Amino acid sequence: MKKIALYIGYVVVSLVGITACTGRYWDPDDDLRDLTGSWAMEYVDNVLDQKIFSVDTSLAKEWSVTTTIIKDTLYKEIHNKYSKKYPSYDSVDVTSTFIQIRDSLTVKVEGYRYSEKYWAHLFTLDEGILEYEGKFRIDFYEMGKTTPWGWGEVVYSKSKKVKYWDTPYTSEIKIGWY
Repeated sequence: MKKIALYIGYVVVSLVGITACTGRYWDPDDDLRDLTGSWAMEYVDNVLDQKIFSVDTSLAKEWSVTTTIIKDTLYKEIHNKYSKKYPSYDSVDVTSTFIQIRDSLTVKVEGYRYSEKYWAHLFTLDEGILEYEGKFRIDFYEMGKTTPWGWGEVVYSKSKKVKYWDTPYTSEIKIGWY
């Protein structure tokens, strides 16, 4: 009887040990796509939407906003140092620049995000996003390394048909590996 109880106890302990050792399945494609999409929304889409909806982000405490208006030109520099709501998360130093001259619009992004495991360089390619067309890029690095291991890119393009409630642009997320 003791042997049967011992075997049952061994099986139970083994099953508990095996299930405790299983970790979260890490899919780097999905993780890079999710990070790229959420950061594009935070640093580009929210800035592009200011032309559409005239949103004033100066109410958000984690943003530092500098606004200059000269005749028909609106210039906003939105600098995000870090999120005060989540001090244990990433350290952030990203600046989004919004320039609107009459109906033309330019958005540029430049900065870095640091976490315990990796850091990321966020930037717009070429002259930035001009009239809703351009590319926002993120290079992902391992902490302490100088060569990126992956990248995410959001390609913005102007929508062909825009209704009142639609955004005048579309975006497509691409990811890749170096």
